[in-house]
Amino acid sequence: MTMKLPLAVLKHAMLIALSLCMIYPILWLFLGSFKANNEIFAVSSVWPTEFIWSNYAKGWSAVPGFTFADFFLNSITISTLVVVGSIISCCFVAFPFARMVFPLKGFCLSCCQIASPSSIR
Repeated sequence: MTMKLPLAVLKHAMLIALSLCMIYPILWLFLGSFKANNEIFAVSSVWPTEFIWSNYAKGWSAVPGFTFADFFLNSITISTLVVVGSIISCCFVAFPFARMVFPLKGFCLSCCQIASPSSIR
């Protein structure tokens, strides 16, 4: 019982330290969006000296002729097409493995699993 408490405290301290290491870049990115361009890398503080809310208005129309909504719609369209295409192709590949008997079926299935992205596995 006496050894479990220090190990638990050490484990929680390590988890808290690792979570802070993972949250820091996101916090730096978010708070950096409110800084001036010359302040982002010049000042070592994460917290901006002055919150510049107009950065979001500038970012919305930074590319002439396009808005952020155009790029966002493009991302949604591409993502949707990739997901639908992956589902359709996976169905065409999965049917023979599930219903057909052929030589080297296990080897071919292993090759397909190795070649697929880790998000599909």
